[in-house]
Amino acid sequence: MWTEAPLTGRSLDPHSLVLTFDDGPGPDTEELGQYLAAENIQAAFFAVGSQVRRSPEVITSLVECGHFVGNHSENHLDLTSSSLTDREAASEFLQTQAALRELDVPEPCYFRPPYGEWNAHLAHLFNSHLGIRLSGSGPVNWDIYGGDYSFWRNALGAEDAAQSYIRAIKKGNKGIVLFHDYSADDEQAASHNKTFEMIRLLVPRLRDMGYGFCSPDQISELQPAAVPSGSVVFQ
Repeated sequence: MWTEAPLTGRSLDPHSLVLTFDDGPGPDTEELGQYLAAENIQAAFFAVGSQVRRSPEVITSLVECGHFVGNHSENHLDLTSSSLTDREAASEFLQTQAALRELDVPEPCYFRPPYGEWNAHLAHLFNSHLGIRLSGSGPVNWDIYGGDYSFWRNALGAEDAAQSYIRAIKKGNKGIVLFHDYSADDEQAASHNKTFEMIRLLVPRLRDMGYGFCSPDQISELQPAAVPSGSVVFQ
């Protein structure tokens, strides 16, 4: 089911974190997923359709590692933009979902709209489209963001980004944390992406500080909702 209000992790217990990654898969995503699995951390990777088609084997690896693979649209467009028709907005979800389905990604899968942009019209549209309604749920937002994208775009180091996240996590205390394992629409940020290196710094430090890592499905708001009745197939 699709809600008008973005879903977050504020129902989690204090010092509980869910790690999520956007805009991939990228060159380090497979290693990142394997590292997290070895650390017994189940994360969510919100994949861009165009990247899924370039690296389908990475998506398969993430699923095999026990991570959640979510839909982050086909072209990373603002779905609330007045320049997009309803059909185009729906297609952004459906194209990526088709690519994920070919790789046996479990459904319904979580969806995070690009830039977190969402509104009541999109919620109604996605609930009214039979294919979207049954294959996905969301929108999944975040509670904590340390700005890794800006660090990579400015060619800054993993240590600086890690410190930014530690400050943001201390302030937020709990919830869904946003990272970027790639930057599909920004070559500068993509070429300097050090998210994998940063995560290897963060995980042991956060554990030493008393934080624990939860899987996305431990968040009550993200647990499957009842399918609404009276929906129609979008034409």
